[in-house]
Amino acid sequence: ETQSAMAPATPVTGGADAANSNRWDELNKTRREQSMYKFLFPLLYAPALPLIRIALRNHPQMRNRAFGAGIAVGLAHAGYVMGQDSSV
Repeated sequence: ETQSAMAPATPVTGGADAANSNRWDELNKTRREQSMYKFLFPLLYAPALPLIRIALRNHPQMRNRAFGAGIAVGLAHAGYVMGQDSSV
């Protein structure tokens, strides 16, 4: 029998182990919910990068600053997600 990385190391038989299993189930549920938002974020800001280029076409200095800020936000988000991952 294979176990996931998040499963308890000992089999659940009852008593304190059942409470431990419930705790793992709740942690996994919370992680799943949080990861959905963390990984949807790039889908929201990625289309903004070409739109910045198009919208600010006639203002090159502002366009470059806005595009750089968009890239910085993306890299900051990537650093945040990687920093939260304990396997890195």
